[in-house]
Amino acid sequence: MKKNALTIIIGLFLNSIASFAQREKESINESWKQYTGDVAGAEKADFNDASWQTVNLPHTWNAIDAYTQRKYFKGIGWYHKNLLLTNKYAGKKLFINFEGVFLKANIYINGKFVGEHKGGYTAFTFDISNYVSIPGNNTIAVKVDSILLLIFQTT
Repeated sequence: MKKNALTIIIGLFLNSIASFAQREKESINESWKQYTGDVAGAEKADFNDASWQTVNLPHTWNAIDAYTQRKYFKGIGWYHKNLLLTNKYAGKKLFINFEGVFLKANIYINGKFVGEHKGGYTAFTFDISNYVSIPGNNTIAVKVDSILLLIFQTT
């Protein structure tokens, strides 16, 4: 994988509250909306992403950069997914698992900030049980920043 490539692999883990319940795993990798660039308000549940491209995960926005230009895009991009949750999920703990997002990711569910992760090559998971509507349509928004600026001060 190129240093500036973005890979997102997402799985939705469903875990019953009962201590002896079996864990279910469902992929939500199909039919995401993606935009390369920053957009004000893109984290909001009612944001209109109709003009964005549809992609399946894993995905990189730099897939053709080497063929069309001499440098890779470094900056912010957005991913959106609408997820319908039926009563089948009522009373269950819901987790979203990312197997990798290069380099920083801010996760929003229904316009609410769930969490941030820094580190392009490490998996991470968030409990989204308190952020989703059941039954209901839920919006997942992922803000990806492929430039993580670290400022070092020396004395």
